[in-house]
Amino acid sequence: MTLVDGMRSHLEKAGSAADENFGWRRAWSGSAAREGVWSNIRSAEVMLLQLVSDEEAAGRAGEVMALVKDHLDKDDSRRVRLARRLRSVISGAMSPSDR
Repeated sequence: MTLVDGMRSHLEKAGSAADENFGWRRAWSGSAAREGVWSNIRSAEVMLLQLVSDEEAAGRAGEVMALVKDHLDKDDSRRVRLARRLRSVISGAMSPSDR
């Protein structure tokens, strides 16, 4: 499967989750459906980053850090390591694993 096929699959799953009709279960299933939509959109977006230039990928570093700040505490070791690595990425030292 190519990256484009993978992205297409995730976007189709997101569309299906968005169109899901839960009937009387809607009140209990709505948040799960929204999570399915966002999860698949984010997965497609991550795959897309494999195809863009290093400059564009580095330009997204601020968005990545904003998401991390929303979900991890300041002293979380994963957040600290990522912040350190993103400084290098922004300065132009990006490796394939940084994507």
